[in-house]
Amino acid sequence: TGGFANDAASTLSINLENTIIANSIGTDFDLGGASIIVTASIIESSITPITSATVIDPLLGALTLNSGFLVHPLQVGSPAIDAGANIGISTDQVGNVRVLANPAIGAVEITTASLVCMVVSAPAGVTNTWIGCTNSDWGTASNWSTGAVPTASDVVYVPIEAVNQLIIDEVATCAKLVVQIGAKCLVNYNAGGKLVIKF
Repeated sequence: TGGFANDAASTLSINLENTIIANSIGTDFDLGGASIIVTASIIESSITPITSATVIDPLLGALTLNSGFLVHPLQVGSPAIDAGANIGISTDQVGNVRVLANPAIGAVEITTASLVCMVVSAPAGVTNTWIGCTNSDWGTASNWSTGAVPTASDVVYVPIEAVNQLIIDEVATCAKLVVQIGAKCLVNYNAGGKLVIKF
């Protein structure tokens, strides 16, 4: 919400490496005489452009709990995917291995080649989480965190952060369905959709 400020008498250098600055309402960087070095970074909104920074919407997803950390995952089509520079950091914020040749810009590593959905930390007791990697179909195994379609004994979690919204157009069965606030789960009755909860 602000900018960078520096005492003009100091010799501060600011390094932005594989950094995303998004949703800022500041109008400029007040460097106060400091130097700034930018490597493979994205700056969004009203901040005055800085040489060698990409000024574009980074397409960040909603703030999501992942492996104990709150992160903004990259969405499909984000210009930050595969656009970073190798600065020698081997893991991302949540512990994923960085692709050193072309890492993603920002805190979370996602690549074009393996643009998998981010599996969020589910509530206690959940046995299968909707991630929607392939499409919106309940019956597609690759849409689920376990790699298998839920059964009548599964406690299913539908998080807000999924590439594809869950649409049930068949008979879907589980023991319990937990839908995160803001997430959507559509039961298409006209196409034969039915949700059966078996306690």
